[in-house]
Amino acid sequence: MERRLGHDILKDIREFVEFFRSLWGLLAGGSVFFPFINAFVEALPYPDPSVRKTCAAFALLASAFVFLMVYMNRSAVSHLAHFGLIPGRMRRDQQWRFTGCWSSFLAIACFSAFVVLLVLYLRDVSADLYGTGYLGVERGVLMYGMIFGLATLSFTLPATVEFMKRAEEMKRALKEPPPSPYQARQAILERLPAPDKPRYPNELKVIQERVFEQGGKMMLTMTVESRAGARYRVIVDKGGMVHLFERLGS
Repeated sequence: MERRLGHDILKDIREFVEFFRSLWGLLAGGSVFFPFINAFVEALPYPDPSVRKTCAAFALLASAFVFLMVYMNRSAVSHLAHFGLIPGRMRRDQQWRFTGCWSSFLAIACFSAFVVLLVLYLRDVSADLYGTGYLGVERGVLMYGMIFGLATLSFTLPATVEFMKRAEEMKRALKEPPPSPYQARQAILERLPAPDKPRYPNELKVIQERVFEQGGKMMLTMTVESRAGARYRVIVDKGGMVHLFERLGS
């Protein structure tokens, strides 16, 4: 039971790290930590200097909550295309196109709300409306947190769709048979210069062989040593298409 739990935790951590690898994921993560950074650089003014720590803490919690909530419900985000507005066959054939449209629409709406709220907040700060009493400062803290929460949401939605699309491509690729070593050997033999070309394919000494997934396809990378002692590496997909062929340094 403990071993299974540890495996699940490691899997969640790997997926979370994978989520950050996209540009949208980096922007979403940056918007979460920006309230903390703003406490030092003060790029966005506070409603009142006395609530600097309160604003930073509230905005950080609000952004982190939005970020984690969307990430934990990523499977629901990936099914945005399943609204009744789209015919069933089109949903099956072009799910991610429609999902991307829905997420883009929601992200643009959130970003527009973020811009409007930011403009209203800066207008009130410049007019010193938040320094007129306790309720004014409280309203300023609330708007400060909502600004960062909306910014995080507008970046997290497209990051989640991109991540789920990538995860589905990987899952689909792992179900397919990998490229055969024979395909890799043939690709190397066809491209070897005459001095390094062996008489028989089995004369190539295999140094390394590894199967991996890339761009929704299963790939095979093979490193061999020719009879002249030169090493070559090739990457092929299941269809035998060569994606990389290079001679390695000695």
